[in-house]
Amino acid sequence: MIRTPTVFVLGAGASAEYGLPLGSDLVQLIVDAVGETGVLRKPLSICGVLESKLEIFAEKLHRANLVSIDAFLEKNSPEFVGIGKLCIGLSILFREQDAKRKLLESPPSDHWLKYVWNIMRAETNAASFSENKVIFVTFNYDRLVEHYFDGVLTHAFHLQRMRRV
Repeated sequence: MIRTPTVFVLGAGASAEYGLPLGSDLVQLIVDAVGETGVLRKPLSICGVLESKLEIFAEKLHRANLVSIDAFLEKNSPEFVGIGKLCIGLSILFREQDAKRKLLESPPSDHWLKYVWNIMRAETNAASFSENKVIFVTFNYDRLVEHYFDGVLTHAFHLQRMRRV
């Protein structure tokens, strides 16, 4: 159990070892995904992004040659910031299932979430686990921490999963 108040501040790198893209890989993924046959075209259209704006966004993102989408968005127009956030969220969402599967079914042998979980689980049971003095603050769009703890808590303490709607 963690008795000392502890805050974990997690950026996108926290999920990289489980298969979510970082930095320039995410930039390239977005550029490819908003291309003419890209997987983000239809979802972005449904969100109201005009194809002409998407073309300009993709071209500028590609030609900016930056190490991250964040670097591109921090100096851009509110319109491109909105498109960029949609692209980040959708890209992560599309990759999340594979990352979740890797994390829960075949994780790295000694990954950081396993380490934290085992410290938090020590000397606890289902009733006392919530007494851990831990807060997770995430600055990434993925939900792998939540998926991981949902799975390990359910299995370690023989709990029933709540039915998700």
